[in-house]
Amino acid sequence: MNYKNICQSLANKHQLYQALEMSDTEYLKPAFIAHHEPTFVPLSVMNNSVQTELSSFCDNRGTVKCYKSVTVRGTNYQPDMAVALDVQEGLVSFGIILMGIAGDEGQCHFVCCRCTSYYSLHLHCYELDRTDDIVVVQQNDLLDYYPLSLYTVGSKCYVTMKHFVCRL
Repeated sequence: MNYKNICQSLANKHQLYQALEMSDTEYLKPAFIAHHEPTFVPLSVMNNSVQTELSSFCDNRGTVKCYKSVTVRGTNYQPDMAVALDVQEGLVSFGIILMGIAGDEGQCHFVCCRCTSYYSLHLHCYELDRTDDIVVVQQNDLLDYYPLSLYTVGSKCYVTMKHFVCRL
């Protein structure tokens, strides 16, 4: 390690690490999904709009395996985290994760509560208002892969984007 130029040493180590990662045979393969603590939820107690979309995940007893925490390619998704769903009229549409559902084929879905968002110029973040609309979203269909933490100030909920997002 070169102690005279630490930035160069760190850049070299990072480059070597990236070369090691890219040489792996699993690089850019389908997502590795790690599940944590499954809970069996009867499909009949769920929202009607969710029941039709989750019927393919239902087992012979009429239950769906739901997870409190799902890790996809090293990114951990948990309840009460926000994800970017879509862009409507220039504003990002968010959803707050209620639960994660992982299929046997390597698919990962999230049951989300859709939110309306307003951009606050003063705070440089989005103010979220929950709606009654519950949606099921596949992880690959998210606008951004990065889950966002919610910041609560008083009775208002805020989220700050980590990346610029747009729908092409």
